[in-house]
Amino acid sequence: MIKMDTRNLIFGVVCMCIYLLGTFACQPATKKMEMSESDEAVVLGILEAKGCENARIRFRKVNNRIMLLSITEAVIPKFPTQLKELDSLISLYLNGNSIQDVAGIDSLTTLYSLGLSSNQIKTIPPLSHLTSLKSLNLNGNRLKGNLDCKDLPASLDLLYIGANQVSSIQNLSRLQKLEFLSLAQNRLSEFPDGICELSRIERLDARRNEFKDERIDISCLSCLLFLEIDSVYEDRIIFSDPTSVNSGEFYMF
Repeated sequence: MIKMDTRNLIFGVVCMCIYLLGTFACQPATKKMEMSESDEAVVLGILEAKGCENARIRFRKVNNRIMLLSITEAVIPKFPTQLKELDSLISLYLNGNSIQDVAGIDSLTTLYSLGLSSNQIKTIPPLSHLTSLKSLNLNGNRLKGNLDCKDLPASLDLLYIGANQVSSIQNLSRLQKLEFLSLAQNRLSEFPDGICELSRIERLDARRNEFKDERIDISCLSCLLFLEIDSVYEDRIIFSDPTSVNSGEFYMF
C-alpha cells in the first residue's frame, strides 16, 4: 500500500546522514586524544566518572574543538555538568544512559540537535532558552500524563516523544516551525489541540495510541505529506484531498 516517492527517499537519506554524522562517524575517545586541553579535560573527566566505566563515547572535532558528542551505555542518573564547558557543541546524544535529571542542559545554548532517548526522564526538561535547537529526541522515556510544550524551544523542526505514556499535550501550537512530529506509542485519547496551527508539518507519526475522536480532521495540515497511523482509524480521518489516501502519501498500519 505504501508508495515511495522522491520526497520520502530524500527525507530518509537526510535522516540517515544526520544519524551517521552524530554517532558512527565520530572518533572513539581515548586518553591520547588530540584536542584542546579544556575539551580533553571534560571528556576524560566523564570517562573517569562513576557509572561511566563501560560507556561508549564518540566525538567529532572541528578546529580542535568538540562539536558532536555521543555518550551511550553509561549509568548516569544526572546530566554530566562537565559538558557545560563544551561551548562549541552543536550535537549531543545522551541516549540510553538511565538519565533521570537533565538540569543544567539548557546552558548548552549552541546546540542544534539533542538526543535524550531511552532514558528515565519523567518531565519535559526546561529547554526554551536553546533557541538554536532544531531536533529533540525524547523517545522511550517515562513521560506520562499531560505534556506541556511551553518549556520547549519554538525553534524546533523535529520533535520525537514516542514510546512514552503521554495522555494529553498542551501548548503544541507554539512550535510553529515543526516539520516532523512523532507521537507514536503513547496513550493519547484525542488528537492534540493546536495541531492545526502547525502549518509547516510535513510528517506526523501517530501510531499506537488510543484515539477516541469520532473524526480526526487533518484537512487543516496543508503541508502534510506523510501520516503514519493505525488503519483502524482510516474511516475517521478527514483529508484535505480525499484522493490522497490512495496516492501513497499516507501510511496506514
